[in-house]
Amino acid sequence: MRIALAAAAFVMAASCSEGGRPGAEASSMEIRPPAVAGSFYPADGAVLSSLVDSLVDAADPPAIPAGTIVAGVAPHAGYVFSAPTAALLYRCLRGRRYDTVYVIAPAHTAPVLGFSVYDGGPFLTPLGAVEVDTAAARRLARAHPSCSRGGPEHAGEHAVEVQLPFLQSVLEPGWRLVPVLAGSTDPNSVRLLAELLYAESAHAAILVIASSDLSHYPPEALARASDSVTMTAWSTLPMEGFLDATSQARLPRGVETFACGRVPMAVVLAYSELFGNAERTVLGMASSADAGGDPEAVVGYASAVVTADPAAARAPLSAETRLALCRIVEENLAAAATRSSRPPLPAAEGDLGLLRGVFVTYTEGGLLRGCIGTIRPVYPVGAATAMMAWSAALEDPRFPAISAGELGSIEYEISVLTPLELMEDPLSVRLGTDGLYIVRGGSSGVLLPQVPGEVGWTTPEQFLEGLCEKAGLPPGSWADGATIYRFQAEVFGPAQAAP
Repeated sequence: MRIALAAAAFVMAASCSEGGRPGAEASSMEIRPPAVAGSFYPADGAVLSSLVDSLVDAADPPAIPAGTIVAGVAPHAGYVFSAPTAALLYRCLRGRRYDTVYVIAPAHTAPVLGFSVYDGGPFLTPLGAVEVDTAAARRLARAHPSCSRGGPEHAGEHAVEVQLPFLQSVLEPGWRLVPVLAGSTDPNSVRLLAELLYAESAHAAILVIASSDLSHYPPEALARASDSVTMTAWSTLPMEGFLDATSQARLPRGVETFACGRVPMAVVLAYSELFGNAERTVLGMASSADAGGDPEAVVGYASAVVTADPAAARAPLSAETRLALCRIVEENLAAAATRSSRPPLPAAEGDLGLLRGVFVTYTEGGLLRGCIGTIRPVYPVGAATAMMAWSAALEDPRFPAISAGELGSIEYEISVLTPLELMEDPLSVRLGTDGLYIVRGGSSGVLLPQVPGEVGWTTPEQFLEGLCEKAGLPPGSWADGATIYRFQAEVFGPAQAAP
């Protein structure tokens, strides 16, 4: 919402800072100057610093669950209206350390199809320069087919910028920024973006912030009702449920949108779901009417936080979970081989609810007899194992369906995958550790980490050429315009599942 604060000329802080670190010099790359200093927030560095500190000091968020703050939601209107609500999130973040902060915001000034990732020079605010993590930004743009390297749409956009003085003020120094603008997209693209961020979080401490206001311009009572729907959906539903509950078709008459940053909020939801143990907390809600705005045409605001235990999310599956997955394979294999009714999918409870990619492989006499999987973590691991166990028994086009007479001689293993991660140097693949997925044009193929050992490949080149063959691509395609991702897998059968 564009409502001006008292105008003030832009004045540089006495010393620039990298992520708020006093004394750091700005990058030699072209600087992105502030677009809304003096309108959305004070242009004088000292005044802005004092204002942000006082807002954060005064914020009184509710208690949040223990754990790491991995994501949040904050509004992006003029500070006089939305900053007290935003400060609830930033009070929770005060003193925390991150390597990279992804601020995902709606595009207001230019149309964006998919996502636009800024990978240029530092963002300047009256508090100093915020360095951009250009390497992370470019990985994201290369890895996601609906991400582009940003252009002029970032120049005048306020929805990322207004978060930066808060971040500069509350986070420990040393963090860098990845600005992402979201436009028209679909749930699959939202999930893929979240998966790529989750893969990045395995190597660095990252924070994901969705920049969003809520309802636009209804009367105050209608805004509060609409905003309650939005934040209840965000805090209780899976990502697809949130998008459905806040779809254009469900808008009450008189409300322009449930949330201008609906897609960024969905990315945060999809990202949080990958941890399996994440908890979402709405910290507070308000509207422009609370700050003296017209009660007949208000904008809604909310702050929220996501906490999780990243180490526990990445821990190996327990023996109990491995045994449960083995029983799921055995039940589905027996039903498929005897042409019995398909067993119901297991409930997404406990670790069986973790979103993970899964492959199920059958062998007979040491020879492959069927292997089907899902690379991406779009299903709970229990349900994914059941679906792949059934399909590998009956639907692998390379083999006839497994019969009841073979049940005594079929062996199996389960591969539970980590999310995909872009490989910047394919020759750095680690044989026996990394699996590979290649995409080039309309062709794609995947090989699990255990394949090189099974077929006797001893060099990265052999693995990469075998991957091209699997994808139906010409030799050498891995070095000629292909996008290659890696992943790891937890591989086990009934013998390894036993405690």
